[in-house]
Amino acid sequence: MKNQTARLIIVCLFGLYCSVSGAAEKKTIGWVEPISIDGGKFTFLAKIDTGADGLSINAQDVRQFEKNGQNWVSFIITNGKGREHLIMKPIISYVRVKRKEMKSERRPVIMMDVCLDQHHSEEKVNLVNRGNYKYQGLIGRRFLEGHFLVDSEITNTTKPKCKF
Repeated sequence: MKNQTARLIIVCLFGLYCSVSGAAEKKTIGWVEPISIDGGKFTFLAKIDTGADGLSINAQDVRQFEKNGQNWVSFIITNGKGREHLIMKPIISYVRVKRKEMKSERRPVIMMDVCLDQHHSEEKVNLVNRGNYKYQGLIGRRFLEGHFLVDSEITNTTKPKCKF
């Protein structure tokens, strides 16, 4: 609460609109938090990235196939402790992601239930091989907006508690 109050004072000092009731309703989270996906069946740590628009998860052994005339994808995600989870979803689109000092990358996009703390939403999620990264997911602004404030000094402040 101390950090939220400090933010409100700073915002108000610069003459910008601030709403005490609106800001108080947002939960402060850290830069790494556990999330659950796929109806709460699988939980892993995700990096909270306010510089990213959307969500992405680490997809291993990605296989695209056709089912009933629609493009689908199957992939495996691990939780960082070796537990694996197989997911199969229809591909809804593709996104081209620009990467710093690298070629842009075309990624499949699926719809997926995502839960952080008590906030649940069905979101567009792009699939990427994040095998070189420490965290299995990345949560961007679209999911955070209106629900969370991010404090870069803390981590693991929540547990997924959504009712799917």
